[in-house]
Amino acid sequence: MEGANMGKRFKLCTMVLALMIIMAMIIPACTAGPTATTAKPEKINIVYIGDFSGPYSASVGPARYGLEDALGYVNNDLGGVHGVPIVCVYADTEGKVENTVPAYQRALLQTPKPIYFNGLDSNSGAILHDRLIEDEVIASSTADSSVYPYGNTIGTWPLYCDQMGFVLDWALNKWKAEGKTGKPKIAIFGWDLAYGHAFWTEAAKAYAAKLGFDVVGEYWFPVTQLDITPLAAKAKELNPDFTFCGATSIGTVVWAKAINSVGLNN
Repeated sequence: MEGANMGKRFKLCTMVLALMIIMAMIIPACTAGPTATTAKPEKINIVYIGDFSGPYSASVGPARYGLEDALGYVNNDLGGVHGVPIVCVYADTEGKVENTVPAYQRALLQTPKPIYFNGLDSNSGAILHDRLIEDEVIASSTADSSVYPYGNTIGTWPLYCDQMGFVLDWALNKWKAEGKTGKPKIAIFGWDLAYGHAFWTEAAKAYAAKLGFDVVGEYWFPVTQLDITPLAAKAKELNPDFTFCGATSIGTVVWAKAINSVGLNN
C-alpha cells in the first residue's frame, strides 16, 4: 500500500498567498499612475474570510501569518501599490456555514470597498460564488465548487479534485513500473465535510474509472474524530493497493496512525 496525501503545506500556503497579494497589485500597477483628477485612497482593502477558530483553524491559522508576511513585503519593501498600502481585514467564520454571509456583508462595509477576498474555503467559496459576481469583487479558492461555473473566483493552485487526479496518475504509474497487472485498488478516506469531499468529486471518480482503478471503499470521518482504526481495519479487509486521505493537518496524522496500526503501510 502506498499512502498519498495532498494536504496543504504551510510554506506553500505562504507562497501562494504572497502570490495572491502580488496579483492584487498587478492590475493597478500595470495601469497609469494616479492623475490629478484621480483620488488616491489611503489604503487598499482586501478581506480574508476563513475559519480561524474552528475545524479548519489548524491549517488556516498559519496561512494567516503567511499572508501578513506577504503584506509586509508588499507594503514595506515594495512601497505598496503606487505608494498605497494593502490592508487585510480578517473575518472568522468559526467553520460555521451560517457565519459566512454575515461576515461577507460586514466586510463589504469597509471603506474603501474591498477589491479582493483571499483564499475562500470550500464552504464559503460556494456560498459566495454568485454574490461575488453581483458585487464585482474578485476572490480566490481551491475548491471547484467555488470556482465553477466561471465567475469572479480563481483557483490559487490546482483545485482539490485536480490534485486527486495527480495522485491517481502517480499511483497508476507506480503500479505499472512495478510490473503489476489488473486493476489497482484504492480506498478513499477523508473528512466528512465540504473540504474532504472536494477531492472526491464526480469528475475525480470518473477519472479514476477511466484509469481503471477499483475503488474498494469510501471512509469519511468527522474532523473531531482522532482514531479511525476501525475504518482502516474495514479497508484492509478489501486489500487496497493505495489509500488517499482528503484531509489536512491533524486529519492526515489520524489517517496515517490508523493505516499503520492495521498494517496498510507495506
